[in-house]
Amino acid sequence: MCNLMASDFANTLGLKKEKINIPVSGISDTAFNVKRKSTSTILNSDGSFSATLDFLVIPKITDLMPSTSIYLEEIKIPSYVKLADPNFFSPAQVDLLIGAELFFSILKGNRLCINNSLLLQETVFGHVLSGTVEDKQEVQHCCLISQVEILDNLVKKFWEVENITDIPTSKNKEELECENHFMQTHRRDKDGKYIASLPLKENMQFGNSIQISIR
Repeated sequence: MCNLMASDFANTLGLKKEKINIPVSGISDTAFNVKRKSTSTILNSDGSFSATLDFLVIPKITDLMPSTSIYLEEIKIPSYVKLADPNFFSPAQVDLLIGAELFFSILKGNRLCINNSLLLQETVFGHVLSGTVEDKQEVQHCCLISQVEILDNLVKKFWEVENITDIPTSKNKEELECENHFMQTHRRDKDGKYIASLPLKENMQFGNSIQISIR
C-alpha cells in the first residue's frame, strides 16, 4: 500500500511536487492515475523518530474521521497516556495516510484495553485509539482513496464528447473551388510532403487604384 497525501495539505505546507503518472487501484479494483508526488520527511514531537517517504498527492484521501463526534464520557482514557491526536474525538480531515512500508515500524509494544471494544496502541507518535463506538447516525467510512471527483470529471468529459454537434459539411463556392484545385494540382515529393499550386482567381475586378500603385 502506498503513502498518500491530500493536495490541500501539500499546498498549505508549500511542498514541492513532482510530475508522475502512476495508476492506483482502490476498493473493488477501481483505478485512476495519480499525477503528482512529494518526497517529505515526517517526525514525531520530540524528534526521536523521523522517516523520509514518497507520498502520492491526491485530491482527497477519505471523508472526515471520525464521521461523527465521539463522547469522551463513554471512554475512560488514563491521564498518563499521551495521545498521538488529542482531538481524536472531533471529525477532521485526513491529511496523510502511511502505507505498509512504514506502518509496522511506528508501532510499539504497549497496548491498553479500554473496554471490550476499544484498544489503545502505543506508537512513536503517541497512543492511538482503535475499535468501535456507538454511532447513532450509522455512517460508515473506509480509509481508502476517494475517487468521486475524478470519476465525475471523467463522466462529464464523456458526455461532452457525446453531445458535440455535427460540424456542417456544406461548402460555399470558393471553398469548393479551392478543394477542386487541390485535388487537381497536388502531388507528393520524395519526402512525402504535399505540394499544391496556389489558386488564382479569374476575371478579377480591380478598383481605380493605379495612382496609389504608382506612388
